[in-house]
Amino acid sequence: MLKSSLIYLAGRYGASAITLLAIAAYTRLVSPSEYGVYSLAFTAATLLYSFALFWLRDALIRFTPTYAEREDVLMSQVAAGYLGVAAVTLAALAAASFAPLPAEAARLVRLVVPLFLSLALCEVSLAWLQARFRPARYATLSLTRTTVAGVVGSALAWSGYGAEGIVAGTVLGYVLCALPVLAETRHLVAWRKVSWERLREIGGYGLSFSLAGALIAFIAFADRYIIAWMLGAEAAGFYAAPYDLASRSLYVLMLAVNLAGAPIIFRAYERDGLAAAEAALRRQFVLLLGASLPVATGLAIMSPFATGVLLGERFHTWGIALMPWIAAATVLQGLETFFFSFAFSLTRKPLGQTVALAATAVVNVGLNLALIPRFGLAGAAMATVLTYVFGIAGSFAAGRRLIRLPLPLGEAARIALAALVMAATLWPWREATGWPAFAWGLLVALPAYGLGLLAFNPGNLRGEVASALARRRARRLDEGAAESA
Repeated sequence: MLKSSLIYLAGRYGASAITLLAIAAYTRLVSPSEYGVYSLAFTAATLLYSFALFWLRDALIRFTPTYAEREDVLMSQVAAGYLGVAAVTLAALAAASFAPLPAEAARLVRLVVPLFLSLALCEVSLAWLQARFRPARYATLSLTRTTVAGVVGSALAWSGYGAEGIVAGTVLGYVLCALPVLAETRHLVAWRKVSWERLREIGGYGLSFSLAGALIAFIAFADRYIIAWMLGAEAAGFYAAPYDLASRSLYVLMLAVNLAGAPIIFRAYERDGLAAAEAALRRQFVLLLGASLPVATGLAIMSPFATGVLLGERFHTWGIALMPWIAAATVLQGLETFFFSFAFSLTRKPLGQTVALAATAVVNVGLNLALIPRFGLAGAAMATVLTYVFGIAGSFAAGRRLIRLPLPLGEAARIALAALVMAATLWPWREATGWPAFAWGLLVALPAYGLGLLAFNPGNLRGEVASALARRRARRLDEGAAESA
């Protein structure tokens, strides 16, 4: 699992690094209001994907072991599901073109539809690679997607195309990401094998989680629309830029851990139940928290440096003010999405999660409506943190009725202590904006976190490191013996 996590991490985090550079370019090349329009279009496409087509990705990962000997049957249902939703979406776009929509709404619709369809195609393609345990190919296509999107989107933004230019680059990146997988799997799709009964079986599982996925996306993005409604598109842009910075660095890191861990957890649970999956679940929790806390700590304390380098000058003030809140919210969001949700996906009983998420969504809207008028953009960030605290509590309570996930709080405390060691080394540099602060964080604070992990030993880290070193020495001895012979 650790090796696969590192490969997924290289792909997703490398892609995330490219996207961070793209955000740095976008926030320098377009106005906050144009960035706000792009952000609203992208989040709307993500929300639509979560509701309408995320079920295909989830079902593909979940049912690949079941259809191991009949992959063509599964892929035929997936292709039929995507094309059916795409046809409905394009028909809706055609109808909207004749509707008397306000200019801003019509512009958003034109941006959202291509983003949605290309995003879904790319994510389903990557899910096929994830289900088949091909992290290197996954990483390559992820890097291709973000590189094309960043370069083309930045070039078009520089040429004066604003939000439309960024969206065009993003769509092209998604399409080029999906094409190699489409070419590799086209022989698996046979329309005669499309069966309404099988599609209903797969969809019955996936669609139930689509509602949960849509609620998760709504909770993550609703604040931007409330901000745009109350304060305008420019304010939404000021809020979205630091949020995108955190999600592209921190949330993607947690996603990489999940990409490697989820298939292993599902297979162990399918084989021998919770007892077999418990070790993988514990490892998932430790890796999620151990990977995310140092990044969150760095973003929160070093927010002047991070925003100064990665955001345009017009976004600096709000980036510094919001980053600590956003970093904390992102860690909580990742834990809820990539750990506590297993209680529902393993047991194939998403109703409890859906109810908990629906309650969380209501709380989120209420908190934003209450806090934004009083505290502005900071109120939205506060509302997000409180929302995810409530969401984790709700998911934990609902999930315990189905399955008792291991919750290694002792390991969490050890990781938190290591993060405090790192925070202590960073604190004197909290207002620094120059590259010496970055060098200090890389050369002193990050190693301090590593030493803290070794000292506090979460997940028996010292034992795992010793075992890895022993295996490496044994391989070298074997290689030396073979060369001598």
